[in-house]
Amino acid sequence: VLVVRFTSLFDVKERTVTFLSGRKYSVEALRSMGAGDLLNSMFDFTEKLQALNLSEEEMSLFTAVVLV
Repeated sequence: VLVVRFTSLFDVKERTVTFLSGRKYSVEALRSMGAGDLLNSMFDFTEKLQALNLSEEEMSLFTAVVLV
């Protein structure tokens, strides 16, 4: 469920991640800090999920299905 909810923090076009503090980091900066395969997987998942253009209600239902 966290992975699904965190997709809103990823900007696929700019290749950045916004942390909960509001600070944005580029993919390159995060890779230099040791993020690797998980970061790539998160961007891939985010790109596919955002392509669905789900409304807030649909995202909530999707999250519920993932939880079950």
